Amino acid sequence: MKTKETIGELLRRLREEKGWTQDAFAKLSGIPIRTVQKYESDEREPGLRNAGILASAIGIDVNDLLATREATGKPKRPRGRPRKS
Repeated sequence: MKTKETIGELLRRLREEKGWTQDAFAKLSGIPIRTVQKYESDEREPGLRNAGILASAIGIDVNDLLATREATGKPKRPRGRPRKS
């Protein structure tokens, strides 16, 4: 049974299908290469803004990209410092 792809796996697969390097994808999307690397290695998940930029650059609907988050059940990690009570 094959599990659903993570956002990073999907981005990497689609990028490679287009024959792009990470550097080319980063330049095309305007997102720093280190950030693209973190997304593809599942170290981080893109927020809504960057997800839209990446989806547009690679030619898919942002909802298709974000649907992988829901399908894999991977919770989004909170960003920033914890709030003071």
